[in-house]
Amino acid sequence: MYAILIFVLLALLFKTPLRLPGDFYTVLLVEGVAGLYAVYFLLRHRGVTLTRYWLFLAYLGILWLSALSSADEAWVFAQAMALTSVVIFFIVFGEGHPDLQAVQRRVFLVFAAAIALTGVASVIYLKVFGIAAIDTSVQPWRYKGLFSSSADIAAASGLLMVSSAFSSWPLLLRLSGGAIGFLNLWLSGSRNALAAVVVSMIVTPLLCSKRRWLMLWAGSFASLAGLYLVLAADLPLPPAVARNLRFESLETMSGRTDLWSLGFEQFLERPWLGYGFTRGADAYAPFHARILQQVGDTSPVLGRHPVVDGGYIQSLLDVGVIGSVFYIAIILAAIYNAARISGTPNAPPIFACILFLAVANFAETIIFSAIKIQSVFFWYLALVSSRLSRASGVTVSASAGSAESRGTASKRKRIVIAAQE
Repeated sequence: MYAILIFVLLALLFKTPLRLPGDFYTVLLVEGVAGLYAVYFLLRHRGVTLTRYWLFLAYLGILWLSALSSADEAWVFAQAMALTSVVIFFIVFGEGHPDLQAVQRRVFLVFAAAIALTGVASVIYLKVFGIAAIDTSVQPWRYKGLFSSSADIAAASGLLMVSSAFSSWPLLLRLSGGAIGFLNLWLSGSRNALAAVVVSMIVTPLLCSKRRWLMLWAGSFASLAGLYLVLAADLPLPPAVARNLRFESLETMSGRTDLWSLGFEQFLERPWLGYGFTRGADAYAPFHARILQQVGDTSPVLGRHPVVDGGYIQSLLDVGVIGSVFYIAIILAAIYNAARISGTPNAPPIFACILFLAVANFAETIIFSAIKIQSVFFWYLALVSSRLSRASGVTVSASAGSAESRGTASKRKRIVIAAQE
C-alpha cells in the first residue's frame, strides 16, 4: 500500500512537468487503481470499520448527489469518483498501518524531496526558457515554473516550507527544503500562500511548545507592535518587495471580492446542492461578458476548467449549504485532530501543513478536486490525523487503566498482517 500511495502522490505532482497525456483522465485512471485496491482490501478484511469515517463518507455522498443539479453530470460523476477513490484508499492505508507515525515520516520525506526537485528544476527552466515558465493566464503575469499555474507552485512551495520547518529531518535537509520553497514561493508572487505560511509558522510552535501561552502573548504583542511601527513609519519599500505585495490591489484582493459578491448572488439561486462538484464556476455564466470587460479573459472563472478564487466560496457554489457544512466540518475536524496529536513524534508537520492549506484555501481554491496535488494531500493528512488521534485517545485511556479488548486487538493484528503482504 505504501508504494501505491507514493505512486499516486508523485503522479499528481509530476503530471504537469512530465506532460502526462489526458490530464484529468490520466489522474482518474491512477486514482481509480488505488480505489480498486482499497475495495479489494476491504472485501478480504471485513474488520476495517468505515463508520468511524462517517463525516467523510457523508460528504462524498453529497458530491455524487450534486451531479443531479449540474449541467454536466458526467464530469461531476467522474470528479466524485476520483475523490471517492483516493479517500477510501487513504482510509484503508491508515487502518492497515499500526506504525502510521513512522510511515508518515517517510511519506513526508519522499513528498518534500519530490517538491524540492521540481522546485529546483522550475528555477532552471525559468533561466533557460524564460516566458515558458510564466503563467500568462493571470494579470500581472506570474511565475509558475514546471507547474500548471502560479497558484499550484505557490501551494507546493508553501507545503515544502512548513514541512521542512517542523519535520525531524537532518538540519541540512530542512534548510535546503525551506530555501527552495521560499525561493519558488517568492518568485510566484502569491501573497495568499505567503500569509498562510506565516500563520502556520506562528501557530504550530504554540501548540508544540510547553510554554505555549507565553509564546502566544509574546508573539501577538510583537506582531501588533511590528505592524504599528511599519504603518507609522510609512517607509518606502524596495521595488521587488512592493511588486510582490501589490498594496494597490489589497482592497479588492485582486478582484476576488467582486467575483465573490457575484458568486453569492448566484448561490442564492441554488442554495442546497449548488451547481455540481467542481462546476461552481458555472454560476458565473450570466456574467461572462461583464467579467470579460472588468477583469479580462484571464479570470479563472473563464478558464478551460473554471474555478472560483476561494475554496470556501467554491464549495458553496459546488455543493450548496448541505455539502459546505460537511466540507467545513471536515477541515475543522482535521485541524482539531492534528492539534490533538501535535505533541507526538512526527506529528507537528501534519498540523502545520493542514493549517497552511486551510488558510490558503480562503483566497485560492486549494481544497478542491482530486486532480490537484495540494487538494489530495489535504485529504490524506485529514484522514491520517483522524486515524492517529484515535490511536492517541486509546493510548491515553490505556494509561488510565483501560485497554483494548482481546478481540479488537486480534482483529487489528490480522488487518496489519494483511496490509504488509
